[in-house]
Amino acid sequence: MKSNARIAILAYPEISESDRRWIESVRRDEDPECDAVRLHLTLAFPAPVEVMHVVSHASKVARYFPPIRFDVSRAQTVPGRTGCHTFLVPSLGGAEISVPHDRLYEGPFGPHLLPGLPFIPHMTVGAHATETESRSLVARLEAGGLAVRGRIREISVVEVRSQTTPLISTLELGGSD
Repeated sequence: MKSNARIAILAYPEISESDRRWIESVRRDEDPECDAVRLHLTLAFPAPVEVMHVVSHASKVARYFPPIRFDVSRAQTVPGRTGCHTFLVPSLGGAEISVPHDRLYEGPFGPHLLPGLPFIPHMTVGAHATETESRSLVARLEAGGLAVRGRIREISVVEVRSQTTPLISTLELGGSD
């Protein structure tokens, strides 16, 4: 693995097959990164960090937390540096997802934490040039009544490349649910 590899920690949620098909169909139409990475929640954003240190730290973090249940009932527009993203945001379980995110940034990802930018637990379903496009998607998603239930049982350390996200390590969450 290259020393300048960009490493991230993702949680691939367990959701019903019908919800997965629906969300993936939205992503195919609205998210240009759909083919590069499957549906996920990001716990540590891509950064040039030493993979062995990340896996060691993430293993310790994962052991501490039980599996996390979540419910998604809303979508949100989030402006970024080069456009807007559309997120599915947990209405229940978001706080529980935030805690391992915070702990992961106490290790090798720490220097890459962007101060003043709050973490929003989410699954990205769209990326748009304008806020208007993202808000339109949010309205369409919420018009149908969002109700996605899921669980996170493990976290994955991945290398982020332009077209793929190869898996480096999968770490089961500890505790019991």
